[in-house]
Amino acid sequence: MSLPLFSSIHLNRLWFCLNQSSFLELPETVNYFLDDGHRMDFLKRLKEADQNPEALETHFASLGPMPMGRYFEQLLIYGLKQDPNYRLLAANEQIIVDKKTLGEIDLILENTRSGERQHWEVALKFYLQTAPKSDYKYFLGPSEKDHLARKMKALFKRQLALGEHPQISQQFGKLSPKLFLKGQLFYTIGREKIRAQNWNPKAQAGTWLNIKALESSPLSEARYFHILQKPEWMAPYYCSSKAGLLSPSTLIPSLVDKFAETRRPQLVVILEKEAEVYLEKERFFVSPQNWPSSIVSNN
Repeated sequence: MSLPLFSSIHLNRLWFCLNQSSFLELPETVNYFLDDGHRMDFLKRLKEADQNPEALETHFASLGPMPMGRYFEQLLIYGLKQDPNYRLLAANEQIIVDKKTLGEIDLILENTRSGERQHWEVALKFYLQTAPKSDYKYFLGPSEKDHLARKMKALFKRQLALGEHPQISQQFGKLSPKLFLKGQLFYTIGREKIRAQNWNPKAQAGTWLNIKALESSPLSEARYFHILQKPEWMAPYYCSSKAGLLSPSTLIPSLVDKFAETRRPQLVVILEKEAEVYLEKERFFVSPQNWPSSIVSNN
């Protein structure tokens, strides 16, 4: 990881996510940047915004606490409003018929270069492969309530189809359905790595292991660790001080304490000092010993 580009943590997260490759390569998958010129122009605009980070902090603070997925969506909305290559037409557009909400569209926008109007469904997801198989159902979320197959079904059978609803067509015209998908897939250390269906070879894959395996893994011998808390998952982590960072002797006890609170896998980063900053060099999930249950992992 290189040194952060912006003083604002919000802009660092936005810039990383916009440049990150989607972990699936599908006909509906959309990239944010239209070309290198677009990328460089947008970088210039963000650097100008970074000259007044207090305004950014005030803006995002005014939105109040929100789940990581909603925060990701708000970052994207902020970026779109700064970008002349897009015209944001609607965000979180609800479809209401007979006083019943049938669904909500994440974003409706216009590509100002081509004039094409698009419906974007936005997703930021992290999944751990629980068996060496490419089927989406074997990629499970840390909460055990979600897997990639369920998410893709919801997106393609329901969410993307909302853009064709007559109520939407009458107001916005014909929309091209697009999937703005970010996040990461994690594969078990020491097990054959079978990539997910439609895996994007440009995407960076992660790894995971259980806490028992970590005890004897070379990973546990690094000098500095940090257990990420959302929304720190969104982009490479950095900090200016080693205060609060974990050592090899405190990492596993800290994970044990976490698992006493929740049985969800924890995302851990290894940091190294560069200049006056501690930078993320590697990330991996650590799960409780018996995670996941066989029932969940095979649904």
